[in-house]
This record gives sequence, C-alpha cells and structure tokens, in this order.
Amino acid sequence: EGTLDDFIGQGKYVLVEFWASWCGPCKQETPFVVKVYNDFRGKGLIVLGIPVQDKIDGTKKTMADLGIYYPQILDPKQELFNRFDVHGIPHLFLFDPDGQIVKDGMRGEETDALLKTIFQ
Repeated sequence: EGTLDDFIGQGKYVLVEFWASWCGPCKQETPFVVKVYNDFRGKGLIVLGIPVQDKIDGTKKTMADLGIYYPQILDPKQELFNRFDVHGIPHLFLFDPDGQIVKDGMRGEETDALLKTIFQ
C-alpha cells in the first residue's frame, strides 16, 4: 500500500515501470526490469510497477510467471498514467533521490547501463 509520492523524492533512486499483464512488449521488457531490481536493490534502487488497465488477477498471475517481486502501485483511474503523460507501455522512468526525472523511455540494456553508471 502507498502512493508513488511515498517513494519519489525520499532520498533514493526510483525506477518506475508502467506495464500490463496483457501487453506483449511489457512481457519482453520485464525480464530487464527484474534483472536491474535484483542487481541494484541492495545498492539503494527502488523499483515500482504500475499496472495499466489491468485486472488484479492478471497482474498477480503475470507477476508470479515472470518473477516480479517489486512492489506494484495500483492506478485504477489512470491518474499516474496521465500525470506522467504516458502514451504507451511499457514505459520506464528513473527518478533521482530528489524526485527529478533522470531519464524516461528507456528499454532493455539501456536501463542496466544507466544504473551501472549511477551505482558503480
């Protein structure tokens, strides 16, 4: 439970993934997100998922299938989706410890490379 504002700007880097269980490209991107979660959570990275237009059962099943163990923030009214002007999924945002967007729209290895430069 909580809101995105409980995490962003609280002194840690936060990677936010807008995704959905029904989204094929999201299922291709998620292994990269799971990898950076596993690689950098011990160094201070917080990873959050925000399911978009998804049913809770689909979200839970896909989380289990893909090994998603990072927290999810439900956005049933798409307020966060609209707040960050997301036009398609998957869509990733990286926030710095002060809550400023470092980068958005990253994919795959690009996310890993950026986080390596930050945490190493």
